[in-house]
Amino acid sequence: MIPIEHRDDELRFDVRVTPKAKRAKIGGRHADALRVAVTSPPEDGKANAAVIQGLAKFLKIAKSNIAICGGQTSRCKRIAVRSMTETELRDRLRDVIDA
Repeated sequence: MIPIEHRDDELRFDVRVTPKAKRAKIGGRHADALRVAVTSPPEDGKANAAVIQGLAKFLKIAKSNIAICGGQTSRCKRIAVRSMTETELRDRLRDVIDA
């Protein structure tokens, strides 16, 4: 399972982003990170916005509860999630990666 860190009132975990993918997809692992593919290019923050939008849809929470707190210009990003328990997050991640 992907390591999840508690910090203040947030849960944090890493993602590995593939920009300009043929289709958007969330699933699988890359080391200790969740794989996220987005169709947007990595320019002007378009890929970052697509990552937030895709994760919000996947996790079934508002986009305002997700932030990129590290790695804004990197493929490896640190994601912060609010308004969700660790159990809920692990349950949703379990569907797309090995438990």
